[in-house]
Amino acid sequence: MRELRLHELHERAGARFGVRAGAEVVLGYGDLADEWAALERAGVLSDRSHRALIAVQGPEARLYLHGMVTNEVNGLAAGQGNHAAVITARGKLVGEGRVLARENDELLLDLDPEALEATLAHLDQYLVSEDCQLYDLTGRLVMLAVHGPKAAEIVQAAIGAPVPPLPLHHHVDLALAGAPAMLLASAPAGVAGFELWVQPQVAPVVWEALLEATRAAGGLPAGD
Repeated sequence: MRELRLHELHERAGARFGVRAGAEVVLGYGDLADEWAALERAGVLSDRSHRALIAVQGPEARLYLHGMVTNEVNGLAAGQGNHAAVITARGKLVGEGRVLARENDELLLDLDPEALEATLAHLDQYLVSEDCQLYDLTGRLVMLAVHGPKAAEIVQAAIGAPVPPLPLHHHVDLALAGAPAMLLASAPAGVAGFELWVQPQVAPVVWEALLEATRAAGGLPAGD
């Protein structure tokens, strides 16, 4: 099982754990009704590091991935993203998630953990002569998320800097605790908010700052 890097912090906060496709997830910290009420009232903080992450890197990364998914890839500028599905030539769904365009000819594909193996195998099967490579980055980053009506206020308080008005799936780079990080606009299940993808060595500090800001705003930590 791939354990969450912040397992001990979650355990201290009273987390209940589960497993999705071999990846540990936090199911919740207390009464689910309380977490739902906090989401509607202010916001909730969650650890989404169980998700799968694939990188496509190289001069022809956009050309290649554009032909493998259901949404626009060629036209994505660095810092932009969209929701897309990976499908077979017959239209069978392999996996779905977000495509994020980064600098230096890199695309990131963020997926549910259940889709990782099938998606990697499918993409690798059709990567023949294109000038790009696939990399499994699953577990390399800690993905922390704040969603709810006060999400921007919470993130701003935690990072000590204004939160830009990012369109959905768009993202910006920043530094947190002296390490590179990414701020991403997201809306799982239609609930708007932000994710901070951070390096493991600074993740505990960032989690504690987000947790303090979330509680101060009237929110709570929440499970998957």
